Amino acid sequence: MPLVEPSKETIREEYERLADAFYAHPAAAAIHDIRLYHWYHTVDLGNGLVTPGQYDYRETVSAFPFPEDMRGLTLLEVGSATGFFAFEAERRGATVTSVELPSFHQLDRFPGQSQTRLLRRLAQMRTPDAPLETDPLVAMSSGQTYFYHLDGPFQFCYRQLNSRIDRIYSTIYDLKRSAIAGRTFDYVLLGDVLVHLFNPVEAIATAASFAKGKLIISQLLPEVATDEPILHYVGGENLDEDDLCWFLPNLPFFRQFCRKLGFRSLEETGRNTGFLRPSGYAFDRSILVASR
Repeated sequence: MPLVEPSKETIREEYERLADAFYAHPAAAAIHDIRLYHWYHTVDLGNGLVTPGQYDYRETVSAFPFPEDMRGLTLLEVGSATGFFAFEAERRGATVTSVELPSFHQLDRFPGQSQTRLLRRLAQMRTPDAPLETDPLVAMSSGQTYFYHLDGPFQFCYRQLNSRIDRIYSTIYDLKRSAIAGRTFDYVLLGDVLVHLFNPVEAIATAASFAKGKLIISQLLPEVATDEPILHYVGGENLDEDDLCWFLPNLPFFRQFCRKLGFRSLEETGRNTGFLRPSGYAFDRSILVASR
C-alpha cells in the first residue's frame, strides 16, 4: 500500500509537539546540554518520556521478522545510533549486543575528504533547514560531535530503561578482532549501514560470520532494471557534494552473495517506510532476511 504523505507542515508540527514534551520532562530537563543531542530514533522510555527522533519505527517495527517473545535469543545490532532496535529486542527478552563506531574518525569517507567537511555534513543532516553557522556542533571537536550524535543519546536511553545491553565500539570491518570475536548470534541486524561503507562486500561477509540464524538488512535498493548482480555507485563526482553514501547493492547481488556465504535463502520480507522528522522526507527501505 503506498504511503499517504502528510504535509511537511503536519510533520514539523508533530515533531515540535514531541520535542516540546520531551524537553519539558524532568528526566530530560535535568541534563543541561540535552538540546544538543541528535535523536536519530524515536524511543519510548516510559513515564511519558519519548525521544524526538528523526526515524519513528514504533508503528512499523512489525515489518521486521522479530518474534514477539525473544527470550533465550541473542541479537547483534551493528550501527545502533540511538538504539531503537536494540532496546526493542531487549524489551522482548533478547540478550542484545550493540555495536557503534569508536569515533567519527572511523567513519568511511572518500579519499581527500577532510574530517572538517565530514563533520559539517553531519551537522547539515541534523538541521537540514537551518544555516550551518547556527548549529553549535559545527564549531565543536570531533569527539564532542560524536558524543552528541551517537553516544550521549544512546547512553541517556540506556540509563532511563535500566538496560543491560552490551555496548561495544568497533567498525564493522574490525568485529572479528573485537570483544565479540568468535561468538555467534541468532539474529544479526544491519539497519541502513551498508550505504555508508566503502566496502559493503567485506561488511556483509563479516556480519554473516556472526549470524547462526538470520542476517537482517534494512536497505535502500537501486532503481536499476537488471537481473544481474551489481553494486550501484551513488557517491557522485564532486568531492563537496557527497552525501556519505557510496554503493547500493541490488537484490540479485544480495541473493547470490548470501548464498555464497552459506545462507540457504535470502528473501525480501517487507518494507520499512515512513517520513523523517522534522523534514518530512519520505524513506522506503527493503527488509532483506538471509536464513541459514
